[in-house]
Amino acid sequence: MHLDIRAIERMAALLADASDPDLFTRAVALRRRQATGESPDALLPEAFALVSATFGRIFGHRCTPAELQAGTALYRGAMVELADRTAWPAAATLAVFLGAVAGRGVHLMTGDGAPVTATVCERLGLRVAHLSNDMETDERRLAYAADVTVGRVEEFGYDHLFDNRVSGPNERVQREPYRAIVMEADLVMLDQSTTDLTLDRDGIRTASISVRACLARYESLAGIAPTVLTEAAEFTHLFGLSVENVDTAHPTARHDHPDLLYTTTEAKLNGLLEIIAGHHAEARPVLVVADSPEITERLADLLAARGLPVAWPHQERPLARAGCPATVTLLKQPAVEGEVALGGDLDWLAQEHVLASGLDPVIASGDAWDEAVAVARRGLLPAWTADRDRVVETGGLVVLGAEYPSTRRLEARLRALAGARGDTRIFVALDESWIWHRDADWPRRLLLKHITEPVEGALLARTVERAKRKCEARITGYRRRAAACDAVLSAIREQLYAERRAMVEGAEPLEAVLAFTGEQAPPGNVGREALRLIAAEVIDEQWTACLAELTAMRDDDAQVQRSQEASPAFREKAEAADRAMRERAAKALTDRLHGLGGYWYVPSSSLPPWSAR
Repeated sequence: MHLDIRAIERMAALLADASDPDLFTRAVALRRRQATGESPDALLPEAFALVSATFGRIFGHRCTPAELQAGTALYRGAMVELADRTAWPAAATLAVFLGAVAGRGVHLMTGDGAPVTATVCERLGLRVAHLSNDMETDERRLAYAADVTVGRVEEFGYDHLFDNRVSGPNERVQREPYRAIVMEADLVMLDQSTTDLTLDRDGIRTASISVRACLARYESLAGIAPTVLTEAAEFTHLFGLSVENVDTAHPTARHDHPDLLYTTTEAKLNGLLEIIAGHHAEARPVLVVADSPEITERLADLLAARGLPVAWPHQERPLARAGCPATVTLLKQPAVEGEVALGGDLDWLAQEHVLASGLDPVIASGDAWDEAVAVARRGLLPAWTADRDRVVETGGLVVLGAEYPSTRRLEARLRALAGARGDTRIFVALDESWIWHRDADWPRRLLLKHITEPVEGALLARTVERAKRKCEARITGYRRRAAACDAVLSAIREQLYAERRAMVEGAEPLEAVLAFTGEQAPPGNVGREALRLIAAEVIDEQWTACLAELTAMRDDDAQVQRSQEASPAFREKAEAADRAMRERAAKALTDRLHGLGGYWYVPSSSLPPWSAR
């Protein structure tokens, strides 16, 4: 379907003078039309116009053509590359609103709470809920019943695991997965794709699911990130997603300086220290990105010995202070996300100021906290403005890579941290393991023998490019092998979970138990609730033992440097382990059921009306 952006813009302009109740009524009408069978594609223009008009009402500007294009791609299930992060909230809101019209729930996976999306969707009558770690079970169930549920991917994954360990009907918190939109999608869907989300008891893994498998469960999956085109083949291979680029012609005056090559890591760190000290003397903020803790700790020691204080990133807002004048921030490579506000993140600085005054956001009322933050923000504004102007005058943020990013995508992310004004440079040492390969051996020996100063130019570029291609190939190969093995495990896990649901949560658990065990007749003396509990205990016990075996097999197979698919041997071993687990579980179930007494199993259809379920 062709997106008529001008038509949407005309509709949004006509709605600009509509009252809030009128916009609300139109949103309700859209949901009714969808419920009566009208296709979402037919609803898209009006839905987007409603969101755009509401944006104008709340934020003073309607959605741009780029935001409309990105929102369409997200709604239709694609990966979107959008360099201009300021366009992300609108694009996500457009896709979330139209997806939620179906009434099946949309999961927005982000760590920032999506305040813009929540504000717009709630104004149009949708219920938006935010997941948090301190929620009780009933609260989580209500959150998942909302039109839009916001949280981190880990929270959705863990709740899925918990749901598959319930001991009876109506205990689940999640609905069936429908739509998910992932922010910072390249970090989540690629870098974290092989990460296992696990449930443990006394240190034993009782359930697990990879981030990739968690996301693959959704009927519609989409994501947005500043750099995805270089990994388009990976998104297609791992998730079956196409990649679309929304070019916003984002202007930049950033200076990406040539990389510097040193003979040893020690020489590299000393050279990095001198450059940091020079920028610090100019009162420029410096953001140093590294991957390994060893490099970070060594650099921190060198900076301390030089009398240069280090600003360690806050867990929730790692870049909040990175734009402050004369600040040196050390950031771990996988956490490279977001933007650096020159002068510092004023909203976060205001919140820190209020916290330092002794006001506790947990104890204080929402209005009291918001008012205190607003007062602090106004008080800090003059000094913040002066700091921002000072940073701009000195040339902006300096971003230095203490280690070479493992992929071109992460390199682009690192350089993008400098924003529209700033400087970037990456430092390389020839004794780093990733650059050791046959093609780089002769220049390494030559440089180690004859050169003591840092090197830049064509030789460095060729050496690093070769090493980078090999490094990317290793990462891609491992990720694809791990995903292929994980797909085998996922099929086993989801089949077992489906059978467990039938036994533990189904209306007729005895039928499901007999189907699993292969028994022809019921034991005759087992109550229904006891049957559910027995089935849950046996399945969970046997799955825990099998999971340990399957996980070890997967990890071993994924490390083998061969094809990018699961080996036939791995599949055979995994299926054999599954069969053995099922045989043990069937025998344990049969033994437990025939050994019990005291209750008679009564089918639900025969229960008298006064009996409790």
